[in-house]
Amino acid sequence: MRRLLFMILLLGVCWLHLAGQDIVIDDWEEWQEREEVLQDWLKDLYTMGVEVDGDSLIIHEEVLHLFQDSIYYNQAFPEDYSWELTIAALQAMHFKLAFWYLINIYHNEREAYGELVLKTIVAFKEAIEPIRLLMSSFYTYAYFSPDSGQIIDGKLEVTRPDLLDQKFHSFKKLIDETAFILNQ
Repeated sequence: MRRLLFMILLLGVCWLHLAGQDIVIDDWEEWQEREEVLQDWLKDLYTMGVEVDGDSLIIHEEVLHLFQDSIYYNQAFPEDYSWELTIAALQAMHFKLAFWYLINIYHNEREAYGELVLKTIVAFKEAIEPIRLLMSSFYTYAYFSPDSGQIIDGKLEVTRPDLLDQKFHSFKKLIDETAFILNQ
């Protein structure tokens, strides 16, 4: 985790340097504030949008954002999940969304792109925890995909459990293959 924090700070410093701005941070409190922001960002990155606690379903802020912001909802559930969308999300540092796209590309086009999806995910192993991010992405977006579920009267209703089940099995295979590669 510290490696990711360092990389993000380093990227920010490099960007500022390339933009021609002087970099002067001599205030230890400012560094601590930045670290706290990055810690919060990581916490959000790994927080699953939906969690079960006993008999309660906990819906976190990002899922609420999905239903309050139609632009974000349409970003999360495009007609076609593509590499272009994935790359754009990665460049914007929307990693949870990018990994959701990768999950869907793997599910929809495993024969053509399965290996490339795995290589893309594993490439992040030095900066983030890929399996945690995959889990976070799946459990943030999967239940709300318009092809399998929706919110009706304030409650989650899975309208196509067969499609959700197919996606879950594909997701489990992706997790297993990623874990195998990471453990080699």
